[in-house]
Amino acid sequence: MNEDNRQTAALPGADADQATPDSDSLVQTPSKSTRYGDEIIHEIEKIFPDAECELHHESPFQLLVAVALSAQTTDAAVNKVTPALFAAYPNADAMSRAEPADLDPAGAEGEVHAGAHQQGQHNGTPHKAVDGPL
Repeated sequence: MNEDNRQTAALPGADADQATPDSDSLVQTPSKSTRYGDEIIHEIEKIFPDAECELHHESPFQLLVAVALSAQTTDAAVNKVTPALFAAYPNADAMSRAEPADLDPAGAEGEVHAGAHQQGQHNGTPHKAVDGPL
């Protein structure tokens, strides 16, 4: 994320953080919180330049499910169970149709099933609340 490459256009008479597009400009000036978020991401990337996700995944959906599971156990344990889970339920649609008990009789199925249901509402793509890596 390079703020130097972001195009901005301040509108006449508008506060830079409150600018809205008009007929001549379709690019908004980033808000203070967006700029602050970009600064934080930049600092994290400087501190951890080679950071990689420890959870094995092949799609944003799989990452969402793996993250939900990792809240309950270690990433290593998640990486042991997700290959079979994703083989049986490869996408949000398939997982949303699963019986909760089939996903995890130990109790984490509620989180996984809810994540799959939410994805079904967003055409199989995880809802992205913020810009940045997913």
